[in-house]
Amino acid sequence: MPLIIGDDVIHGYKTIFPIPLALSCSFDLELIEETCAISSEEASSEGINMIFAPMIDIARDPRWGRVAEGAGEDPYLGSEIAKARVRGYQRNNWNDRPFVTACAKHYIAYGAAEGGRDYNGADVSEGTIREVYLPPFKAAIEEGCGAIMCSFNDLNGEPLSGNEYMLRKVLRDELNFKGVVVSDWESVEELIDHGFAEDKKEAAYKGIKAGVDIDMNSGTYEENLYNLVKEGLVDEALIDEAAERIIALKLALNLFNISEIDEKLSEKVIRNKKYIDVALEAARKSIVLLKNDGILPLSKNIKSIALIGPLVDDKVNPLGCWACKGDPKNVVTVLEGIKSKLSEDVDINYSKGCEILEEIDGGIEEAKKWQRIQKLL
Repeated sequence: MPLIIGDDVIHGYKTIFPIPLALSCSFDLELIEETCAISSEEASSEGINMIFAPMIDIARDPRWGRVAEGAGEDPYLGSEIAKARVRGYQRNNWNDRPFVTACAKHYIAYGAAEGGRDYNGADVSEGTIREVYLPPFKAAIEEGCGAIMCSFNDLNGEPLSGNEYMLRKVLRDELNFKGVVVSDWESVEELIDHGFAEDKKEAAYKGIKAGVDIDMNSGTYEENLYNLVKEGLVDEALIDEAAERIIALKLALNLFNISEIDEKLSEKVIRNKKYIDVALEAARKSIVLLKNDGILPLSKNIKSIALIGPLVDDKVNPLGCWACKGDPKNVVTVLEGIKSKLSEDVDINYSKGCEILEEIDGGIEEAKKWQRIQKLL
């Protein structure tokens, strides 16, 4: 039985694109779709069959730490981007390897965490669920998304990984979702942490009963489902139902027909020039310039420039969060980029100033010194 291999390919596999929140600022659905198609192409060349994306949670509290992975606060834009991303991830325009499925996440209202505290519960009215948080998932399903990930959080007191109403009544019956439901990382076992299950056995019982087909990582199903069926506590039909959906997805991904991938395939696919050019276009279209006092574009007659801050010569943070297999070696820093555009005669003064969380001895004073010099020029 072939395995489905999944990975968090949120905004690129090895060719890294702007984070989803930034790319949503481009309002360019064709470009967004293309970035996802490239991500899928690269990931599939190394054996990935399921991409744990798009993250289509609507987020309206900027304190929530996962805002960067989504498209922002608007259900309409979020729905259109959800469709574009699913189309891209599932373009599957090849025949030399298994196909890829998107796995839209996190169902549902994960972005409504109280106080913006990740994993916190969400207390949301039925109307708000249906008008704000559900539309992107409806759009992803209509676009043919093969899998959906249910979220960590509880919704109005009931955790999603054991929420039969939201998974069976709303997702299956109302939205007519036929694909696979995957738990978030160990979220079936975390039913215990929610006080919703006493132990892993009860967690497995409530997870499968609610409609979670795949228990990600916790081993809760593996350890308990057989005995639950044997004891008559779980109907074997529930196991068959989940297994049939998983096997149907494996068939759709062509996993039974292609058992090996040419090991040289990734060398031809990953980070080719065309993909890097798309990444550059995406970066340019994602930039939002809030204010320009005439500094940009840089004058050709400029004599000196001061670059201040810890990110100026940083190769790691520009990759963004959830950068999958992105390599800092491929990052062009702000300092490197500006140097490449200015003549050698320009005096470039770089001061780190401070670290993200702490000061550097004398760094702030050095930064102020360059600021004073600039005012005198």
